[in-house]
Amino acid sequence: MRRLRALRESLFSCGGCWSRPPVPEDGGRATESVPAAVPTLADRVTSLSNRLQDEEGDRVETYRELERVLQGDDGRLQSAVLSRVIAAASKDMRAAQGVTEDVRTAASDVLVALARSHFDSVMYELQRHMRALGEISEDFVFVTLGKLASSYALRCVPFVGMTLFALQTMLSQVGSRRTLRAVCGVLEQWAKAANTYLRHWEKCPFPRMREAQFCSSVSPLFCHVVGSWLGCEEEEEEQAVLGAMAAMMGLLLHEEKHRGRVWEQLPWLLGQYQQVQDTSRVTKGLSYFLEILGEVKIPIGKEKVQAISTAVHSQLSDESKQPSEEHRSELSYCVLLLARVCPEHTVAFLHSQLGSRSEAARVVSLDLLRALVRSAAEGGQSLPLLAQAVRTVLRDPSRKVARAVLRFTKELLSCSVQSCSAWDLVAHVFARFSQASVRLAQGNLSVAEVQEEADLQALCLDILRSLDVSVRGMTKLLWPRLLQYVVPAQYTGTLVPLSRCLRELAERRERAGHEDGEEEPGVVAFRERGLRQRSRSPAHGPHGGCATRKGAGYGGWRGSQRPFFLLAAKLPTPQALLARLLVVAAAPHAGGGCGVAALRLLQALCGEIHGAVGTVWAVKIPFLLQYLEGKSESCLDSAEWERLLLKFLRSSLETVKSQAWTMGLSFELSQQMGSYPRLSREQAFLYKAIGMSLAACQHVPYVRGELKKYLLRTNYLEESEREGMISVVAGAAESHFHLALEVVQEFGACMEERPVSGAFNRLKEYQEGKRAGMHTALVLAYSRIALCAPREQLPARVERDIVGHILQHYRASCQVLGFAFSTKDVQLKLSLIRSVAEVSRAVQGAGGSRRGELCYKRELLGTVLGFVKAEPRDCLASPVRQEAFVAVGHLSKLKPSLTREENRDLLDQCLQSVMPLPALEPAEEEGATAANTLPVQCPHAQTMGALGELLTALLEEELTSSWLTEMLHVLEYWLTSAKEWERERALQACAQLLGAYEERFELSGENSFGPFGSMVGLLAPLVCDSLATSRQRAGACLGHLLRIRGKTLETGAEEDEVQPLCQRLGAPDAEALLQASSRLAKIVCKHIPPAQATDFLSAALDGMLSVRPACAQAAGEWLLTFLETCGGQLFTEVPEILSIIYIRMPTMQQDTLRRVLFEAVSLLARYHTGSIIDSLLQKRLPMDSDTVELWRVLGRKFFVNQLLRVLMEKLKHSGNDQARTSSAKPEADDDEAALEPLKITRAIFEVVSTLQTSEAVQRLLPELLPVLLKQISTTLGKEMPFPQDSSQRKLFLKGHTSDDNPCR
Repeated sequence: MRRLRALRESLFSCGGCWSRPPVPEDGGRATESVPAAVPTLADRVTSLSNRLQDEEGDRVETYRELERVLQGDDGRLQSAVLSRVIAAASKDMRAAQGVTEDVRTAASDVLVALARSHFDSVMYELQRHMRALGEISEDFVFVTLGKLASSYALRCVPFVGMTLFALQTMLSQVGSRRTLRAVCGVLEQWAKAANTYLRHWEKCPFPRMREAQFCSSVSPLFCHVVGSWLGCEEEEEEQAVLGAMAAMMGLLLHEEKHRGRVWEQLPWLLGQYQQVQDTSRVTKGLSYFLEILGEVKIPIGKEKVQAISTAVHSQLSDESKQPSEEHRSELSYCVLLLARVCPEHTVAFLHSQLGSRSEAARVVSLDLLRALVRSAAEGGQSLPLLAQAVRTVLRDPSRKVARAVLRFTKELLSCSVQSCSAWDLVAHVFARFSQASVRLAQGNLSVAEVQEEADLQALCLDILRSLDVSVRGMTKLLWPRLLQYVVPAQYTGTLVPLSRCLRELAERRERAGHEDGEEEPGVVAFRERGLRQRSRSPAHGPHGGCATRKGAGYGGWRGSQRPFFLLAAKLPTPQALLARLLVVAAAPHAGGGCGVAALRLLQALCGEIHGAVGTVWAVKIPFLLQYLEGKSESCLDSAEWERLLLKFLRSSLETVKSQAWTMGLSFELSQQMGSYPRLSREQAFLYKAIGMSLAACQHVPYVRGELKKYLLRTNYLEESEREGMISVVAGAAESHFHLALEVVQEFGACMEERPVSGAFNRLKEYQEGKRAGMHTALVLAYSRIALCAPREQLPARVERDIVGHILQHYRASCQVLGFAFSTKDVQLKLSLIRSVAEVSRAVQGAGGSRRGELCYKRELLGTVLGFVKAEPRDCLASPVRQEAFVAVGHLSKLKPSLTREENRDLLDQCLQSVMPLPALEPAEEEGATAANTLPVQCPHAQTMGALGELLTALLEEELTSSWLTEMLHVLEYWLTSAKEWERERALQACAQLLGAYEERFELSGENSFGPFGSMVGLLAPLVCDSLATSRQRAGACLGHLLRIRGKTLETGAEEDEVQPLCQRLGAPDAEALLQASSRLAKIVCKHIPPAQATDFLSAALDGMLSVRPACAQAAGEWLLTFLETCGGQLFTEVPEILSIIYIRMPTMQQDTLRRVLFEAVSLLARYHTGSIIDSLLQKRLPMDSDTVELWRVLGRKFFVNQLLRVLMEKLKHSGNDQARTSSAKPEADDDEAALEPLKITRAIFEVVSTLQTSEAVQRLLPELLPVLLKQISTTLGKEMPFPQDSSQRKLFLKGHTSDDNPCR
């Protein structure tokens, strides 16, 4: 039987079954699988119950599998199968011995799962066991009953009476702690089931049961537990009793006659916080009790609220206890439940705790109030009460309290705001942000404190970012009060979210047609405030932006009748808003992109600022935003951006066409000056904006008064104030040129006439720098006025009224007690230099297409160059050189023009002031970083950049290749310097100069480039310089030369090959460097025209004399590469080339250098042998060692026969030529001709001497001896007989001898 059962179980294991597939009709030719039959619920339960009955396998696992099967299928079982399962599980659940705890638990869980479909059967089984025994039932019967009540609360209701009655009969028999816990579990779950039924009784199909029925069943049990079990000492029993008590107390609350006993046990329930270790069970019981309390809606006294709140609050605020997050959430939930029952008393208690000395208590109270916000908003009550409570701790110095207040504010503002009671909290967000900014700026905080303040700022910004203006009541709350935080500078960090809120509010108002039903009567739009009203009431003028119309106020409120939130608000004027937002936009990337936010807010508020600007701003502001799009802070041209903003301001003021409004803007701009630190970018822009507003103002007396005010009130010892004054005066000069010039002249005259008593006071004033500061400012003021003046008005006054006064103030600053001296004030020098540059630019711009003229040009030029000459040569102590180069460049473009010699001297002076400066120290020492060396490198780089601009300006004076050649000759001294840093700077200047000429080559009108060859020869050695930057710059110069050469030939330069080679010149590997140099030489040398070959060779030979072996080697390689590439084209240049080489030979005694020279001569001889021989024969006798060596080199390098034949032919004809021409030559030439045979004979001797063996000499004798013998006979004057027979001559030449005397 067991074998059959095992076979059946194996077939049905894993929930499947197997059946044999039928044989197909085609005899098995095609097979098709038949899906296995899915086992039914009965099959699986039967299989598992049989396994339990046969005691096979692990019973716990079997029960767990059975539980999963029952939970996954709602089908019903056959009666037999059901009975077998219940019997097996009931038996194991109640077994006292032989069954483990795990098996009993698993069996109990199976019964609970089985109750899902067979609840009555399972409940009957459990009730049977409770009734059958006259004594206490098994523990797991109670456990299972508790699980059933927890899982199927409503289905347990019909059995509540009998179950609780059965428990009454057994309570006196409970003796073990285990049984007590089990019984308490049943009481807890069945009481909760009854409470669940009372909530949802309408869902039950059976007749309704009343509260009295449940309470009458529970009351005896409650009394027994109170009388017998509340004194348990063990933790587990206490927890069990606690759960049962809380559930029964909740149930008894439904019946009024039992409530008294319930309230009597409330102190016991709260006292459990001090008794049990795990207080989370107490909190769960309390929260359940409060839930029922809220459902039955029983009024509760203040004392009970106080007691419950105190108990919960102490659990949260006691720092010695650290409840888990889940427990804290449950404690907060208790407060929420209590607030639903009695909100006034609950909020009052929390309000009282905000005054506690304990920081933790205050923080907990704020967190609980924050938790109440959401429920209060849903109920539409208590929000003003909550806000009023929190308002009492806004000034609390604790950072933790501040953080809690901010979190409360964020929660409050996310709900529906029905009144303006929350405005103080909104204002507190800005105030806290400002306080944190101040504390961080002070810099006396610890690391932890800095982090806390930064977190507070981040939380403030998060609140502002999360503000949803669409929330009901938010428009009434925020508009226009938020505007008061736009202007003050301490709120700059909040401007991005603030701008977003204000823009959305403005859009909502615009959509509503300014008649939003949410708007409060005390809030009105801005009104234009004229200068006349401001002059009547200066105390309430635009200062601070809080002026209001008398009587009207904000929407008709008068005096104390106005609400507190309007009394406290200081709304800015439209001019103040415009000024502030423009200042913020001037630094668009500061503060996380405040500039873009400011522009968008400006566009949104156009109607509030002035009604006339809407159309203009609709075009201008999008253009400004588009300009900023995609530009990072490093890519943005700050000067151009400020120019665009000032232009925007000017066009806006021209659109407004209101002098009073414009004067009000000027006043607001000056008022906001004190909000920013000195030397700040904001202050500098404000000065410029003030100047622009004065330029737009046509009220001349007002403009005059403002200019005088700034001239008189400026502290001339502060550079920032001097620059600000200059910006104001220059800006006003755009429209009031003559007025500005007149005011400055008057001020300068008054300054000179100002009496200073005593020589000591004059000397003291000089030492303090007051006079120098004034003169410096006025020097720059005049030039800036010229720069901003209208073009048509400037020429008439530039000489006498501007440049004359500039020189006058400079000379006056160089006098002390009537004695003139050379100034050492760097600022004064820089001021004059910058003034010269600005005046030059102004004159040049005023001239239009014609060249401007300045009579003071030479005087100014001499003064500026004197400053440059006086600068120390051992350091770059000031930007005088840089500024001077810029000024000279601009000045050189004016008439009268300088001569070429003067420009050459000017260039030489400038180069001598920069090139010898010491080299920058490399950042290789420990601790040296790129950031440390950057301040040193920047002045040098800027100075070299200014020098390049000066070179360009001087080149433009005469755009010809001859003038370029002279400029390059001036640079040549520094290109060949022995100091590597001087060569590097010279190469940089050379690259700038050649690049400028390349760009302007078409303008020169030339079709050739003379210095190409000489420059290539000069730069060739430098491609192997010791500095990588020098090598690359030399390559860049060669690239410019190639492109210039290509333009003359109208062919494209080989840029694709040259550019990569220039990059490779920076390689540290010597072999790679030489390869790049060789390849570059092959590309460049083929472009050298033959007419410039001698220039190239001369420069290259000079480069071979370099003390740097690599450079000398490079020069030699370039020379040989040129001769290999272009030697065949140099026929007419050979004598001159040989002469150049011959001249250099005495100075080149090193073997490596001489080998290059000899190789060069050999290469030339390969192409032009006769020309080389003729050139060498021109050397005078006696032959020097260099000439001898050249003949020998030719003998070694070429076929001797070829060379000797040429020499022998020349020797044969030398006598005849001498006889024919002796009568026609002068005596000196006749002597030279007489020596020619001797030169040839000596040349033959040197060539023959290079032969290494006697055999080689013997082979040459048949041809050589007759010629030599003939020369001997000619020399001796005796004619030697030679055989005339050609046959004998041939035999002689063949080496045959004869007995006859050949001379006969």
